[in-house]
Amino acid sequence: MKKYNSFFKFSICLGFVLALSSCEEKVAKDWETTLFGKGEAMVGTSSTSIDFGESVTFTDLSTKVNGRSWSFAGGTPATSMDSIVTVTYARGGSYKASLSVVYIDNQRETLDTQIEVAGPPPADNPQPTFSDSYAFYTEYSKVGAGTSVTVQNNSGFTISSVADGYEGYEAYEFKFDTSVSWAMASVKPVSAANISKFKDGFYNVALRSTSAGTVELQIRSSGQKALVVLDATSEKYGFKRDGEWHLLEIPMADFLANNANLDLAAITDILVFRSQGTLTGVPFDFDMDNLFVSVK
Repeated sequence: MKKYNSFFKFSICLGFVLALSSCEEKVAKDWETTLFGKGEAMVGTSSTSIDFGESVTFTDLSTKVNGRSWSFAGGTPATSMDSIVTVTYARGGSYKASLSVVYIDNQRETLDTQIEVAGPPPADNPQPTFSDSYAFYTEYSKVGAGTSVTVQNNSGFTISSVADGYEGYEAYEFKFDTSVSWAMASVKPVSAANISKFKDGFYNVALRSTSAGTVELQIRSSGQKALVVLDATSEKYGFKRDGEWHLLEIPMADFLANNANLDLAAITDILVFRSQGTLTGVPFDFDMDNLFVSVK
C-alpha cells in the first residue's frame, strides 16, 4: 500500500512538472511573439483636404511603439512627439506630414501622409466676384465644382508644373521649343463639359508671360472652335507681357462672336494655346492657372 501511494504521489508530481514545463514553454512562446512580433505604422487624420487657416488632427495608431516623432512641412507646429497632435496650415499648398516610429524591437519605420490645403489668392492677385462658377483648373476654394483636366502638347511646347501659381501653389508652364516654327497646346476636360449656362458669363484664366508673340486662346467642341486673339501691344482683357500674373476675365460673348456654332454643351478643349505667324527663334513661353467659367 505504501508503494502504491508513493507511486501515485510520484505520478502526480511528474504530471505537475510536465504541465508546468508546458505552461512555461507556452508563456515563453507567447512572450516571444508579443515582444518580438513586427509592429505596424498607422496614422489617423481628421481630414486630408482643408482650406487655408484650418487644422488637421493626426493620431499615431501604430502598434508596439517605443518612440515616435512627427514632422509637418508647412504646418504649425512643425514637429511633435505626442501621439495625438493638431496642426494648422496657414497657406495653401500640398504638404507632406511624416511619422517616424521606433518599435519595441528598435526597428524603425516612416509613414508619409499627403495634406492638400486650398489657398486664397494673394492680396495682389484678386478674384472676380461671381454668383455661380465651374472649375477646370483652380485651387481657389470659392469656385464651384467642375471637372479635372489633362494637358496635351500638339506642337513646340514642353509642359510642366510650377509651384508659384496665381491663387495657390500649382500652375502649368508651357515652354516653347524655339527650334520649331509654330506652337500649340491643349487643356482638355477628362470628359466633354457642359458650360451652356455660362453663355452670358465669363471665361477666367490667369496668364503670365514676357513673350511678344501673338497668341490665340481657343475653346473647342466637336468639329468647332471659337477664339480670341491676344497681341503684345493692346493689353486686351488686362493681359500684360511683364512676367507677372494677370487674371483675364473674358466675356463668353467674345468667343461666340468668333463662332456662334460652338457647342457649349459639349466642350472638348477648354483652352488651346495657338501661335499666329512664324515663331522660329521667337520666345513663346506662357504660364497658365486659375481656369474657370463664371456668371456674375
